Amino acid sequence: MMRFRSTNKASKIVTFKEALLIGQAPDYGLYMPTEILKFSREELASFAKKKYHEIAFDVARKYVGDEISEKERE
Repeated sequence: MMRFRSTNKASKIVTFKEALLIGQAPDYGLYMPTEILKFSREELASFAKKKYHEIAFDVARKYVGDEISEKERE
C-alpha cells in the first residue's frame, strides 16, 4: 500500500485515503508519495493510444492501489 508523507516531514505518514481526507498536512506541508514509482517502457508506449483521462487514471491507480475499489472508481 502506498504511503504519503508531508513535504515538511513533521507529520505522520498516512495512506492515500487519509491524505485525501486531511487535505493539507498538519505541519502545513503537502502530501507526496513516499516513493516515486516507475513506469515500464510498455506502459509508457501504451499512453500514446489513450485519452488524457485514461492516462491520468492509469497513473493514479499506481499510487492509489486497492484503496479505491473498482466499483468505487466507476
